[in-house]
Amino acid sequence: MWPGKAENQFRVGNIKTFNMKKIFTILCAGILTLGLSAQTESGNMLVGVNSNAGFSSFSPEGGGDGVTSMNLGASGGYFVIDNLAITASFGFAQVGDADAVTSFGIGGRYYMGSMFAGVGYVVPAEDYSVIALGAGYSKMLTDNIALEPSLVYSMQSYDGEASGSTFGLNIGFSLYF
Repeated sequence: MWPGKAENQFRVGNIKTFNMKKIFTILCAGILTLGLSAQTESGNMLVGVNSNAGFSSFSPEGGGDGVTSMNLGASGGYFVIDNLAITASFGFAQVGDADAVTSFGIGGRYYMGSMFAGVGYVVPAEDYSVIALGAGYSKMLTDNIALEPSLVYSMQSYDGEASGSTFGLNIGFSLYF
């Protein structure tokens, strides 16, 4: 051990010190990016179902108070190039005490190993639209089935004016073929 150095550091060749936590983090990140490459090749498809619980700053009753929301959805996608899928979705949402609505949307997902980032445009009603941004992780349960938790931020617009935003946790399952 060198004077003034933490116990978890060591000397390697010309490199003065390495932090063991940094090495461990890099190794874990490398391992996490393995495992999804064959499923995200050009020409493959995915089908998924998901559930989202969130908190919205938009109140369908017209007030400024936020409400909780619950969404159920199904989606499908086609990988146009390696790691990039174009998606279509169908959803069912219950926001606060308002009537439940169905929605249709389009979007895309880009995979970086087991991690993914996505964007979507959803139309739940006339004069109402939602732009959603999300990031998540695909944990392969079998060769073709993945558990996909993600964080999603959505911005709502009513009649062309911003009307609120939602932040939520999305849990889904996808089938890759």
